[in-house]
Amino acid sequence: MTITFAPTDQIDELEPWVQVVLDALGHPEALVTNESYISDFKLFMASEEELATWHAGLQAKLGLEFPMRGTSIVELARRVRDARSH
Repeated sequence: MTITFAPTDQIDELEPWVQVVLDALGHPEALVTNESYISDFKLFMASEEELATWHAGLQAKLGLEFPMRGTSIVELARRVRDARSH
């Protein structure tokens, strides 16, 4: 069985902003690909209340509002870049 990683070209292009997102997630060392989502980092088996608190904290750290589910690291890194470059 061969393991292959998903592409990382978009992650590489947005590297400084991806690092901001990973730092906010509390996982600066994480290996992410173009197919990684913030939900990959949420608390497993957490209650809806715990997830809501986690999500609100992440939004506060990044200064952005975004959906808890379905937001990719690439998408969020682009939004952080765009918000901070104005």
